[in-house]
Amino acid sequence: GCLMEHDAAYYLMVAQTARGNLDLANAVAAISRFDVLMGRFESLVAYLVSQPRTFVHGDIFGDNVIVQPGRRIRAVDWESAAIGLGTWDLARLLDGWGSQKELLRSAYLEELEGRVTGAFDRRAFNRTFAHCKILTVLWHLRWSVDACRDAPFVESELDQLEALWKGLDGGTIDG
Repeated sequence: GCLMEHDAAYYLMVAQTARGNLDLANAVAAISRFDVLMGRFESLVAYLVSQPRTFVHGDIFGDNVIVQPGRRIRAVDWESAAIGLGTWDLARLLDGWGSQKELLRSAYLEELEGRVTGAFDRRAFNRTFAHCKILTVLWHLRWSVDACRDAPFVESELDQLEALWKGLDGGTIDG
């Protein structure tokens, strides 16, 4: 009972904060496009809350990881720890890794496949990961009102959001 739950209310809060930042930034055209793109958000939430949950860091990214001698890696800054999707932590960790993103993701999947008992459903994992990437775009928009005043940044995020939704529609959910 002491940890936050990444449940429907959490996902809605992320989306509402993103839209609120666009509103505070007076990004009228972006809000219209955002609203259209978010027309399917309830289906995303329904999908995510149906997935298995685990203990997650909740705010994992490069600055919250320390590499120590002996190839030990430590996560720090745990105030956002929660019960949620492990794939959310992976999507957040890979956010911004550029050309190394796919290499890191492949290494993660290889390690995961070696540790799970029973069959590993890579397609199901990729589908959940694609949903989490949509959340990552919303996370960018919810980060600050100032960022939402930057029209090229907002357009780029909305372009990515649109492409991710199309990827889910078209079955190109390779992650």
